[in-house]
Amino acid sequence: MVPPPYINFRENEAEKVYGRPREVQQLMISDNLNKRLRIIKEKSEILQIKTSIMSRNELDRVLPPQARNEHQGVILSCSPIILPLITHLSPIQSSHNTTKPPLFLALDEIHDPHNFGAIIRSAAFFGANGIIIASKNQASPTPAVSKASTGALETFTNLFKVKNLSQFLYHSNNIGGWRVIGASSSPVKRTKPIIECKKLELSEPTILVLGNEGKGLSSGVEDVCSTFVSINKQTRSQDNTSLSHQIEEDETFGIDSLNVSTATSVLLYQLTQ
Repeated sequence: MVPPPYINFRENEAEKVYGRPREVQQLMISDNLNKRLRIIKEKSEILQIKTSIMSRNELDRVLPPQARNEHQGVILSCSPIILPLITHLSPIQSSHNTTKPPLFLALDEIHDPHNFGAIIRSAAFFGANGIIIASKNQASPTPAVSKASTGALETFTNLFKVKNLSQFLYHSNNIGGWRVIGASSSPVKRTKPIIECKKLELSEPTILVLGNEGKGLSSGVEDVCSTFVSINKQTRSQDNTSLSHQIEEDETFGIDSLNVSTATSVLLYQLTQ
């Protein structure tokens, strides 16, 4: 598979096979076969995957303690996902065949694997062009992330890592001309523009940055963002009979009450309309 032309690999990363599927090593399946497990077993035999029949206890011992209740009777052992390392995104050449400018997500220290998996699932569903994560202080593509993504991790190949997220965003903006938008979860007054979610449009190549579950965007990443976007909290009307679509003057803009993966879905929906 050929990578998009605006992806800039670090050093010899471009020589690796881009988007290569994982190597399947072994399928371990419960000896208490139900209809679902029988279908999985039959398909694995057709694909000539090495299959081992095990008891529930044996399957439990294959996994680390924190994951022993999550296998549902079947475990697939395969090679780990190795993410390509990139430096920045290059300028986009305009094309009459392109209906929408490209959209990337950049995750700023997302630690929860369930949030990471849910974000990958939303990115795949809404047609985002890729996801960028940092090499450190970030959930990695683990089995827990794969399960939370309901399989999207295995098919969403435009997943990349960077050594320094702030530098990646800076170079993508200054060299590549990409707009960098930060999702705002803080009520603190900012010197840079904050736009409401409903006014957000994908009018140019854009990187949408999502912050940590607790502290939001890091200061270095905030400095690189040219604009911030906020999801307005909705309130009920005074007669309590219908939802009001207006924000009271003393309401705080922000996504404080939304999980980061939920906020990502809302913002992706708006951007891809």
